[in-house]
Amino acid sequence: MFARHEHGYTLIELLVVLGILGLIAAFAVPVAGRAVEGVMLQTDARALVVAMRRLEAAAVAQQQTISLSAADGKLKVSSGGGLELPDGGEAKLSDGADHIDFFPDGTTTGGDLTLSQGGSSLRVEVAWLSGEVKLVDGQ
Repeated sequence: MFARHEHGYTLIELLVVLGILGLIAAFAVPVAGRAVEGVMLQTDARALVVAMRRLEAAAVAQQQTISLSAADGKLKVSSGGGLELPDGGEAKLSDGADHIDFFPDGTTTGGDLTLSQGGSSLRVEVAWLSGEVKLVDGQ
C-alpha cells in the first residue's frame, strides 16, 4: 500500500472559503460606503463652517452686511458667488428663514443650516448675538 500525503487544499475547500469571503464582502461593502459618505459629509460641513466664519470676518472688515441664502438646495452669498456643496449635497435653512445676515458689528440674524447628502445630514448653528458658527451632530 502506498502512503498518502496530502499537500494543499481540495477544490471544494477552496470554493467554500471563497463563498464565505464573498458573503462577508457583500455585507461589508455597503457599510463601508455609508461610512465614507458620512466622513465626506462631515468634511464638507466643516469646510462650510470655515467659509461662514470667513463671511462673518468679511462683513466686519468691509463694514457691510453680507447675506447667505439657501435657495433650491444651493448656497448663495450677497457679495457674489456661492459656497460649494458636495455632489448631490443640499443645504436648507431651518425655521422657514430664507437667509442669514452677517452684520458689520460681528452679530448675525442667526439660524440653523442643515447640510444633507444621501441619507446623512449635519446641522450648522449660527448664534444671533455672538455670530459664532459651529457644527452640530446630525439630526
